[in-house]
Amino acid sequence: MVRLRKPVAACILVCLLQGCSKEDAITDEDRDACFDRYMAEFKGQYPKSTLEKTAALKCYSN
Repeated sequence: MVRLRKPVAACILVCLLQGCSKEDAITDEDRDACFDRYMAEFKGQYPKSTLEKTAALKCYSN
């Protein structure tokens, strides 16, 4: 087993935590754009109510 010094371990921990920053989080604007793209892409192929439900599940879940 490799033992790391405290500064090295702290650096690794900081690097790992930065990978989960809020910058990577999906914003409401991203979700709205996803919804609009989905509605435009499948418009006319399915009833509007079905599209709205499917787009909402796809874009706003999680």
